Amino acid sequence: MFELTYRCNFKCKHCYVPPRTRLAKELSTGEVFSIIDQLKGMGCFYLGFTGGEPFLREDIFQILWYAKKRGFQIIIYTNASLLDREKIRELRRIRPNKIDITLLGVRNDTVTRITGVVGAYVKIMEVIELLYDAGLNVGFKTSILKDNAGEVKAIRDFSNRLGIFLRVDSKLFPRWDGAHIPFRERGIKGVRSLFRLQTKPFADLASNPSSHNVKESSLFSCGVGVSQAAITPQGELKMCVMINYPLFSVVNGSLRHSWAKLVRLVRVKARRKRVNCHTCNLEGYCLWCPAYGWIEKKDFSFCDQETKRHAACLKQLCESDAVKDTCSL
Repeated sequence: MFELTYRCNFKCKHCYVPPRTRLAKELSTGEVFSIIDQLKGMGCFYLGFTGGEPFLREDIFQILWYAKKRGFQIIIYTNASLLDREKIRELRRIRPNKIDITLLGVRNDTVTRITGVVGAYVKIMEVIELLYDAGLNVGFKTSILKDNAGEVKAIRDFSNRLGIFLRVDSKLFPRWDGAHIPFRERGIKGVRSLFRLQTKPFADLASNPSSHNVKESSLFSCGVGVSQAAITPQGELKMCVMINYPLFSVVNGSLRHSWAKLVRLVRVKARRKRVNCHTCNLEGYCLWCPAYGWIEKKDFSFCDQETKRHAACLKQLCESDAVKDTCSL
């Protein structure tokens, strides 16, 4: 995952990037190319460009073309609001594997409230139509928030009508600096709606709670630091988008060496830090990951309260015959 910028034209209430972080200096075009060359030399073949909003970079198409010509499978993560017909024609020539769009609602007022940008909804819907007509591969992702909690089914139905896969995040992250501001936007009614629709992972949890257990032997079960990692807009290698650590500079031909150090670090942390979940009655419903512990306490094994509340809610939903309105989250 290559974070090209932390700048964004939206002001989403639930964003995990602290505002001051958006002002950080960014890599030059040539420095981005150098890192792409290093990734190619290491045998990397999958590259996701994200932000912030990557289309705020004036050189974004230079970067996309360079990665394409170097043979990478490309995914672009975007809010879609900065695209137009000309840019979409260029994307059609590049043919990225997927353009992953954040779809936070299917009503004008909903998207305006969440993003803080008047007109965002109309623009996003226009771009989605243009991308669809252009035959480009599009994906949707959304977060369940209090402002869009009543639109979960509508968002799913809209995605289904277009035949576009939808990813739904039912949990929110705190900001990187530990601030809990995003938690104010929790959309528990939307989690209930998602449960009613039997959307994964909740359908699996209802029939097999152990399917999402956090195993003691899999502190980093996602492959972080080993088969995947992230690079910041300043050219620093880190574990993942959510974990701003260890931050090895890779601008000057040091990516291979830094990745080797990252692999060793992850193995040591996984061996020394164990998550003692087996005594917890929420184990089978827990969607915890080490990033939460790191942001909260700089401890990868820390069990944070937000994850506990979320797991308790899922447990209640899974065990009840009907979805109740008494969820403690």
